[in-house]
Amino acid sequence: RVEDVIHARVADLPTGARAFLEIAALAGRPTAIGVVRVAARAAEGVSKILTLLRSVHLVLSTGSDEDALVECAHDRIRATIVDGMDVGRRTGLHLRLAETMEAFGGQEPGAIFDHFRLGGYPHRGVPYGYEAISRAEEALAFSRASDLLDALLRILDEGAPDRPALALRRATNLARAGRGEAAARLYLAVANELDPPSAAVARRHAAEQYLFSGHIDRGQRVLDTYMADRGIRVPRTQLRAFADLLVQRGLVRMRKLQRPRKQEHAFPASVGERIDEFLNLSLGLALVDPVRASTLQARALRLAVAAGDTPRFAKALPTEAG
Repeated sequence: RVEDVIHARVADLPTGARAFLEIAALAGRPTAIGVVRVAARAAEGVSKILTLLRSVHLVLSTGSDEDALVECAHDRIRATIVDGMDVGRRTGLHLRLAETMEAFGGQEPGAIFDHFRLGGYPHRGVPYGYEAISRAEEALAFSRASDLLDALLRILDEGAPDRPALALRRATNLARAGRGEAAARLYLAVANELDPPSAAVARRHAAEQYLFSGHIDRGQRVLDTYMADRGIRVPRTQLRAFADLLVQRGLVRMRKLQRPRKQEHAFPASVGERIDEFLNLSLGLALVDPVRASTLQARALRLAVAAGDTPRFAKALPTEAG
């Protein structure tokens, strides 16, 4: 077996080279040779260790300098070495690697967070977790960000004040990563911990994600409940919905679909929120019930014209013109 060959080669290594290889395997990614050397506490020279490990095809490196990167030559090698360690040693080496990376500075925060967590001191890695999440989001790595947020939520105490915000952030990343059903379930779960306005938005997002991910029945149930709670009445039958659409469009046409005039007094913020609500709901419904979606969109357009809200009028107009 391949694993037996790997174990045999590792067993033949000197102590320093074996420790160096174990740290490189636990790192799980290309890591600075200097970091691996310090964490491994290798007594032999790095050049000698690298030459030996490369000669038996256990590692790859970009050079021999402290800043050069080293990693296991294959994922199978890495997994075999890590799985072969007893739990206590593996945990201790994770902690040592985390502390070494922290001391060196300039290392990937997600890696430090992971190693502190796997090293038995998860709270020490929390600041690095926050930084890693922000970096992942900036890089559009939404699946990675959602995984980091999940790990962070498991660390934080149940009563931590920022848990609901982090859960919402994770749901958003799940949605952006295309994991709509998981995002919807999380939106619904966290809605129970939010103030009423925020909870309503979370439930609307849940309905949208169910619909976008193909869970039509669940999405429509959540959406119908949401609209009922918000006092939004849309006919359930296609015939009545179509009649309502004609009425809404007729009211818009009565204003000649002109660009709204600026109002002398600012319209209430609640009107703008209602327009946004109609537009968001129409987007969620468009894939499964275009008639009801068009009704909501027409209502948004009518309100935007009446309120003199040019930006929202511009958002609602393309669908009406189409």
